[in-house]
Amino acid sequence: MSVEDWLLTGEERDNPHSVLSQRPWTTGNEVCPLIDGAAYFAELCIAVGRMRSGDVLMFTDWRGDPDERLDGPGSEVSRVFAQAASARALQAWHDGGRIGARPRGRLREYRLPKLSTWSRRTAPVSLRLLADPDGRPRHLRRTGGY
Repeated sequence: MSVEDWLLTGEERDNPHSVLSQRPWTTGNEVCPLIDGAAYFAELCIAVGRMRSGDVLMFTDWRGDPDERLDGPGSEVSRVFAQAASARALQAWHDGGRIGARPRGRLREYRLPKLSTWSRRTAPVSLRLLADPDGRPRHLRRTGGY
């Protein structure tokens, strides 16, 4: 069975604005099934480190914190992805007054703002009372229902 039997061609996708319409699949890729967990995140960290110019990373539907580690110290999600996007050069350009040609890349490492003690203590309470990440109405939040 050929790849054309399994996947849509660019014309069949009918989306001229998508990069995938020009190249809906490639050959010679290594596919390895990994279940969500420690092995998956360790392999993801290695794969991101191997990325080169022109490679595409699509990391979707992830629910976690930017400081969550993929594989030990120094492998925080925000750091690994930012480094893959040439974040250091871009941040240095921004810090240096944006002089000269802008480096490639769009991501920069996020620096947490310094919050006062009062803000650190009251923000979680306000967030818990006013917002619900599940989008539940107030009466369901109070009862813990869905």
